[in-house]
Amino acid sequence: MGIKRGKIKDIESIWELEKESRIYHKKIISGKYHELNKTGINNKSKKEWINELKKDLKKKKYFLLISEDNNKVIGYLLGQFSKWEWSDNHPKNGKIEDIAVLKKYRRKGIGDKLIKKFEGMAKKRGIKYLNLGLWIKNKPAYNLYKKNKFDEIYISMAKKI
Repeated sequence: MGIKRGKIKDIESIWELEKESRIYHKKIISGKYHELNKTGINNKSKKEWINELKKDLKKKKYFLLISEDNNKVIGYLLGQFSKWEWSDNHPKNGKIEDIAVLKKYRRKGIGDKLIKKFEGMAKKRGIKYLNLGLWIKNKPAYNLYKKNKFDEIYISMAKKI
């Protein structure tokens, strides 16, 4: 189960991971903040997500990494390279936009491999920082990032009014 660059043709098969992720997020982001998360798993939601991802991949700063098992996509990372906006000197930055692994393949090091591949790509570009965001109740993702030596440096908060 190696990691390779994904292509637009891989997007359709990534929907299964996205769908699984949305079902999980719907469970952990309930109540008053449920509207802040994408939870649709119907054909309209699928089409919108696929079109949005295709558009993102056509931008040169976005890219896709995938992990496969017997030609089936079992994990992916969507990332981008840009400049850190919240700094006076705007250092180059690698951002993990999304990462997911099919439930039956979790805890087998695939998330780690995706992150390490992304980190290696960033280092080759002279990038010194990686960042990401996650839902506070997503403990498995939090643990994955901490294991990969991500530090907490910024907290986003919300209030429903």
